Amino acid sequence: MKFKSVFLGMGLLMVLCSVSFAQVPPMINYQGKLNTSAGAPVNGTLQMVFTIYADSNGTTSLWTETQPAVVVDKGVFNVLLGSVDSIPYSVFDGSIRYLGVKVAGDPEITPKKPMVSVPYAYRAGTADGGGANCGWIDDGTVVRLQTSTDNVGIGTVNPGARLHVFTNDYNGGATFEAAKFEHNQINSARWTFSNPKTENGQTERSLSLGVSGNYADFVGGEIGMKSNHPFRLLTNNTEAVRVTTSGNVGIGTTNPDGKLDIFGGGSPATNLVLAANWENKFRWRIKTIDRGNAIDLDLTASDAPDNEETVLQLTRSTSGRPEFAVLTDKLVVNNGNVGIGTASPTARLHVEGEAFISDKATIGPGNTNTGINAFVAGASNLATGSYSAVGGGLYNNASSHNATVGGGYLNTASDQLATVGGGYLNTAGWGATVGGGRSNTASQNYATVGGGDHNIASASDATVGGGSGNTASGHAATVPGGYGNTAVGDYSFASGRLVSVTAANTFAFGNNFTTSTPHAVIFHDTETPIKVGIGTTNPGATLDVRGNIMISSVSTGNTVMTLGEGLDYAEGFDVSNEKEIQPGSVLIIDPVNPGKLAMSQTPYDSKVAGIVAGAKGQGSGVRLGPDQFDFDVALAGRVYCNVDATEIGVEPGDLLTTSATPGYAMKVTDYARAQGSILGKAMEKMEKGKKGQILVLVTLQ
Repeated sequence: MKFKSVFLGMGLLMVLCSVSFAQVPPMINYQGKLNTSAGAPVNGTLQMVFTIYADSNGTTSLWTETQPAVVVDKGVFNVLLGSVDSIPYSVFDGSIRYLGVKVAGDPEITPKKPMVSVPYAYRAGTADGGGANCGWIDDGTVVRLQTSTDNVGIGTVNPGARLHVFTNDYNGGATFEAAKFEHNQINSARWTFSNPKTENGQTERSLSLGVSGNYADFVGGEIGMKSNHPFRLLTNNTEAVRVTTSGNVGIGTTNPDGKLDIFGGGSPATNLVLAANWENKFRWRIKTIDRGNAIDLDLTASDAPDNEETVLQLTRSTSGRPEFAVLTDKLVVNNGNVGIGTASPTARLHVEGEAFISDKATIGPGNTNTGINAFVAGASNLATGSYSAVGGGLYNNASSHNATVGGGYLNTASDQLATVGGGYLNTAGWGATVGGGRSNTASQNYATVGGGDHNIASASDATVGGGSGNTASGHAATVPGGYGNTAVGDYSFASGRLVSVTAANTFAFGNNFTTSTPHAVIFHDTETPIKVGIGTTNPGATLDVRGNIMISSVSTGNTVMTLGEGLDYAEGFDVSNEKEIQPGSVLIIDPVNPGKLAMSQTPYDSKVAGIVAGAKGQGSGVRLGPDQFDFDVALAGRVYCNVDATEIGVEPGDLLTTSATPGYAMKVTDYARAQGSILGKAMEKMEKGKKGQILVLVTLQ
């Protein structure tokens, strides 16, 4: 619906008296008439938007508000502009303003209405003028007294200065001029607080707050006493700060000893707070804590009132010695001991945690440290190589690049990357290592002597584990220990006593022998025969094996034979009818498939070959070709066999042959027919009428 508005009038909600200190209500009474586009008066409740513009075109909005439910009765409505959003006083600065009205969803009604005269009573709230008897005149840009020679008095009816503040509650009624502005001379002005109090024959009247001008004794600003008296700051009628005549500043004390003297007045007392951002956040505090015969000075840090941590602590101990602590995990000086990472150092330097030194370090008397980033400790040691180190001990020498001597006495790491762990009179060459012991030498690249005495590793990568008088002189040769052993051949191994290996790739262990056989493993003792135990710690023969033995093919790697726990001798065979055959089955030579066996099924068959091994879980003592064929077939020894005693019982010792039951043996009753078809002898009884498995001694004939 299209609306048209007729402006009726507007006015202030309140009319001010000629002189008033009350705040002007920021609202304007506005009345209008609203018709439809056809001219009919509107009735109802509508949303209206009111906007004050700086111009009639409505390009610059100065204020706006939305009144959601304006009652319109017979076309007439009345609203208080500013009842929703207050109108700033600055809107009315003397210029004509224009009011725009927008009803419901319609565009703003045009033209916009000028606002004149009455709304400018707003300026009463900003003292544009208060009437003829107020004593003040507003010239538009200046508010001034009507009479330029008048003084303004606060607390007095007889002001003695342009602004005179008076109170009579100082020193039992003595006059105190609380504020005074004086004109001294051209281009000069002074602000003073004056106190006529007389002390020691002097009247104190010159507390200066600011000075400026060409003729002042100080150009800038100042606060203090011109007379020879202390300056004080009070709060709650109690002195808080004092500046003495000598320039000392005291906070919490009336007798400051230095240029700044802070007294907390309690224990613990916060003497100084440095804060950032906002209250109770990110603060540094300096505190004093009275401990009776000593005092602490703490520097604390906090990021919340309940999260405060001491960072720096200065104290004087009960012994009278000063103590110092940095407690950010932690640096402490306590009775001459320095602690890092601990609050209770037990030595002159006590570090708990990781320590880092960026350059050379020397600890102990008589040490020499001339290497780059070298380290030396102990006494009378030398670290002369770059990045060399001597960890301790006496008269040790790390003389080359990256050489290390851990400790001990008279040890030398004489070449690059050499290491001597400790011991006495040991020497390590390029990249070589001597772990310890006495008079050991590892002279070639990456040679190693673990310890012992008088051992030598004289070839590259050679190793002597320990013992006495051993030598590893072949490349990568090894003597693990013992006495007087020599590994001369490359990759050789000599162990025991007086064992010498002169050939390459040979392993020798024993007593008092020499071998020159290459690629051999030798166990030999020239005095007492050696017993070798495998799977046992108490061998009873030259070779005592507890467990199975497996022999494999050199060419294929397949198992050729195994020796283990069992009672029969078995060979591997492939069979023709594998699915029907089980351990204990009697097999014959397959006449159709050469090299294969088949299930027996004819009595007294001269092609009988053996019995499938493994029945009742019994293994074979000897197996030829295991895991390469369908079945292991027992050809000799004891094995469980399928036996059919349906027609005639079997007694131990009875000869057995094939039967008509496939895979079963039976008792021989026709010895003429049995020639060449005997399987073996029964070793157990089976009663007549039964079938099953009994132990059989395989003796093919």
